[in-house]
Amino acid sequence: MDWIKSRQIRVPEYLDLIPDLGKGEASVLALAVELGRDALVVIDDKLGREMAKAHEIRITGTAGILLKAKQSGRIDAVGSCLDELARCGFRLSQRVREDVLTIAGEI
Repeated sequence: MDWIKSRQIRVPEYLDLIPDLGKGEASVLALAVELGRDALVVIDDKLGREMAKAHEIRITGTAGILLKAKQSGRIDAVGSCLDELARCGFRLSQRVREDVLTIAGEI
């Protein structure tokens, strides 16, 4: 997959000092800050999303990616994908799940 690029990111110290922010989320945020205003990050963690908003970083989540995939015809249903993700440990509140399925036209 030549469209995927790997690079080393230096996470700023202030992000390392936030105890509940995971290394993955900190790296995503650091890369977004480095890339600037055009960056769009996929982040589901609540604290990570709050930090992104505080830094005016555009965000979407896994559910948002699934909605776009359905809208573009890449998948047939969001609900079955969410079910599979739940079996793998992905957590989504019932309210958000219902909202996503409503937008997807599945309920």
